[in-house]
Amino acid sequence: MKIYYNLAQLYRIVLGFIKPRVHLTDEVFANFIVWPWLTEFWRVLQASEFTQFTDAGRWELAVRTGYLQSLLRKRAWGVVGGQKIIYRRPIPVFSHVKVSMQIMGWENEWLYIVHRFFVKKRLHALSFVRLAIRNKNGAFQVKDLVEEKHPSNTSELPQEIRRLFESDSELLARFESLR
Repeated sequence: MKIYYNLAQLYRIVLGFIKPRVHLTDEVFANFIVWPWLTEFWRVLQASEFTQFTDAGRWELAVRTGYLQSLLRKRAWGVVGGQKIIYRRPIPVFSHVKVSMQIMGWENEWLYIVHRFFVKKRLHALSFVRLAIRNKNGAFQVKDLVEEKHPSNTSELPQEIRRLFESDSELLARFESLR
């Protein structure tokens, strides 16, 4: 299935260049179909596919906000530092899924993005992603990247999203010591 995802990501990049530019915090939508090979026993979308949909959609978001070009010039890339998914309802095979993506804010080296999964205008899942921008020298301060393109833009990260990820480093330290 890896070829499917590579093609899906390439498709989203091409669409990003065709569709109009958006502001950094605008909501962007990507449409997907739940094919049988993406399901558990031909019934519902597998849990692992939610992350694949968010990955492919973020490519389009990067192009449409104008940041992909900046990242390529800096030889940088996005690295997922955490992802929380809340499943509300299963998504059946052959469903048309509309995934909305929106940058909710940033602090230090982290960029926070929310993805909402809709089928027939009904919310089926939420995904919150914490993304770092890195190159071979380490992580970038997201604020510096944002100020290059949007000098007057500031972001106050919603407390609910900050709380989702605040215990991650403590959990990592605790479970690293269990080896």
